[in-house]
Amino acid sequence: MSIVPLRLGESVVDSQDKFQAGGGFEGNALLVFNLDGPQLADVASSNVSYDLRVGSEYRGHRDAEKTELPGDGEIVLQPGNAVLIQSEEVVFLPRKLFGYVVPKVTLLQQGISNTLSKVDPGYNGPLIVTLFNLGKSDLRLRRYERFCSLVLHTVAEGATLYNKPGKRITGNPRKPLWPTAKDWIEANKTWLTILSGGLWGAIFSAFVLIAVHFLGWSH
Repeated sequence: MSIVPLRLGESVVDSQDKFQAGGGFEGNALLVFNLDGPQLADVASSNVSYDLRVGSEYRGHRDAEKTELPGDGEIVLQPGNAVLIQSEEVVFLPRKLFGYVVPKVTLLQQGISNTLSKVDPGYNGPLIVTLFNLGKSDLRLRRYERFCSLVLHTVAEGATLYNKPGKRITGNPRKPLWPTAKDWIEANKTWLTILSGGLWGAIFSAFVLIAVHFLGWSH
């Protein structure tokens, strides 16, 4: 299994007609809708990976529902949190190609990473990538900004095509009250520490005790 150089019109095409003319899922080329053409046209850059861009939907790890991201919108990822991002690109992998989604070094240096994920031969649809903020500062990602990379490998004969619908971001079933409150406390522990002293601390502590008694948070 070797890495595939990405060359527009050869190993990468940007229309359904070109994909089918090259053999479709039995051919050798990756089809990408919403392709960022300048990436592949830049001869000074490495052509063994393609940077995926932030697409039109995302969902925070603690959010119940996904959020639409307009063309001028941005995602704010706080330290200790994670977000599922749908790629702007929609990909179609033929039987002879297999993909890995890997982190970008420029983001790793800021404490931002994504888990290594695979893209099977035959997969068609946008890619859903989970991004983690392991740093100490908020990360702001704009729509269409590059946030991870796709690397392609060749596959030997005999691969079975992916035969499920493409991935989409789904809602997150709402959690019981106590885990939700626990997540909120964890996300705001700095402010809670500040509030823990003096008169405000006493008032806040009394509020928590009342909530625990009447809402049954302790159970």
